[in-house]
Amino acid sequence: AYVRASPINRLDEFGLYSDSMNINTPTVDIERIIKQGRELGYSMPRSSSSSNSLITFSWGSPSSSGGYYANSPFCSSANICGRPVTLMVKFPDNYEFHFTEEEKKQGFFDLLKHVSAVLEGVDNQTGIISFQPGMMNDISGFKSFGNMICENSPNNSLVMGVHNPTSGPFIDPFRVILGMFGYESRGTLDLRAFQTYINNEFDSRCFFGKAYHFPHSEAAICYYNSFFKMSNELQLKTRNRFQPYALAPMIPIPNNYGIDPKNYYSNADHIANGTGGTVASCLTGLSGMLLYQAKSRQYKRNCNIIMLDATSPRSERSLGLIDHEIQGSTYKDVIKKTLKNLSKGGEIYEYQNRR
Repeated sequence: AYVRASPINRLDEFGLYSDSMNINTPTVDIERIIKQGRELGYSMPRSSSSSNSLITFSWGSPSSSGGYYANSPFCSSANICGRPVTLMVKFPDNYEFHFTEEEKKQGFFDLLKHVSAVLEGVDNQTGIISFQPGMMNDISGFKSFGNMICENSPNNSLVMGVHNPTSGPFIDPFRVILGMFGYESRGTLDLRAFQTYINNEFDSRCFFGKAYHFPHSEAAICYYNSFFKMSNELQLKTRNRFQPYALAPMIPIPNNYGIDPKNYYSNADHIANGTGGTVASCLTGLSGMLLYQAKSRQYKRNCNIIMLDATSPRSERSLGLIDHEIQGSTYKDVIKKTLKNLSKGGEIYEYQNRR
């Protein structure tokens, strides 16, 4: 993808940079008639109802201009930069989907084409609120985390999430330990593909656009490790465009890995806040405990660490003791307060329907 030459393009003043991009956009299978608890009586695209399909969403009634609003986020398998990635996308409430006759005829439409349309209006603002869940999260957990982000984001903002597929309760803890030493999990590879895609979109549509990113637990390792095999150009763009708010990060994100990264830890989070070696020792043995503690101390240098008083009741804690769950009140409050404050300051772009 060619990065346009521009006198304000500080990363490529003469437009000499180019990179090969293979973004095969996800398509959403659409049916002719929608049933949303009742027959609405009009023809329009709809998602597949297959029980094994990731593609889930619902449509609202048609607008006066013949477009359609999405009532819920999309959760769809995508092919980004040659990688199969599971995305969750929540479009602005006021964004209208319009389908060509060919799309209606074929039963498919290009989902990421609509992401591009939303980003066209971003100007030196945060155009995307992104997130990635931690370990031991299935699709249900991914959607649950995403819904929490969406509920606390401005109605007309764009939210995009990248799944971090679980390998099971016996593999994921080892994956975390290996990740601290540079192992690239699928979550890391998928996130890097997503970052590449977002940077490419920003290059094309809103060069000074930004993204707020909310990684939980192991996803902070995915974020950190995603930089390792990036080109220097892509690293620089990601550092200047992504602003991480890490929740219970298994390793904290250093200050130079984004725009003012913040790392939040509950004082009762005995997995991630420095005493995680106790849990790691149970899961990976003495060697895992020692490795975890040594790396934890190493990573916490040059990081913005914010300690929180635990507010999650025992019913929301692992084993009734460990305040690490993203659905717990402690971390849920961080998301709610952070997005509320950012929204008040006008930092988050809200789509303006131009139709």
